[in-house]
Amino acid sequence: MQYEFYIDAFVVTNGLMDFLVLMFTDEILHRKARLGVLFLASVLGAVVSAVLFLWMSDYLLYQMVIHFILNPLMLVFAFGEKKGKRLLEDWIISYLAMILLGGAMQWLYYGIGRGRHFVLCLLGVLTIGVFGLCVVERYRRIEGKVYEVKICQDDRELEVAAYYDSGNLLTDPYVKEPVQIIDEEMIRPLMEEKQMRKRLIPFHSLGKENGWITVITAEKMIIRKRKEQIEVCPVVLGLGRKELFSGTGYHMLLNEKNLRG
Repeated sequence: MQYEFYIDAFVVTNGLMDFLVLMFTDEILHRKARLGVLFLASVLGAVVSAVLFLWMSDYLLYQMVIHFILNPLMLVFAFGEKKGKRLLEDWIISYLAMILLGGAMQWLYYGIGRGRHFVLCLLGVLTIGVFGLCVVERYRRIEGKVYEVKICQDDRELEVAAYYDSGNLLTDPYVKEPVQIIDEEMIRPLMEEKQMRKRLIPFHSLGKENGWITVITAEKMIIRKRKEQIEVCPVVLGLGRKELFSGTGYHMLLNEKNLRG
């Protein structure tokens, strides 16, 4: 049985897949490599891979050279990591991304396309890859603004995940303190046990020019993330509806003024 080898299709396909893999690796590990460098690394990798395929008669040896020599060199060129833990991280994440994208290509080409419409399937994989990158980037932006927060009142403590909301500038006009918005369902047990006093303050927001929000004052709030720790004494908490936090992974909106600078 003879096979026809189209070197242009080989280079384009492998180059695009390698480019997506490198972008995934860069995004997940936050290497901050330039897109031009990633593109050049993927093109060089695809071209050298095609040359080796035509030159080497032993397919098993070809595979070993690709996986253990060419791909690591491509990662070094792309990210500048020459040895150690970070290069190993690049190698592992890149292969996980390769497996996922390769699996998507197989599914589209053989499962959906029935062995036809190769170009359309490749465009489908590119679409999946770009969508995945957008999801990873969105998660990174959110995760980078989520803090561990401890609310303290007398001898009780409540731990909650809180999102740093740069748009939250609400200030209690009576005590001149910034207001955090917390899921009222989360704080309710502490409120009832300690009989914390409620009061109303006015607020302005997009879509609702004037309104009133129920707030309470707790003894202390400790904001923690990695080595950072900020204490706010006292802390004013606005009670927000549960629906505001549904599906977000956090139950509190920190005020911009508490984390400024």
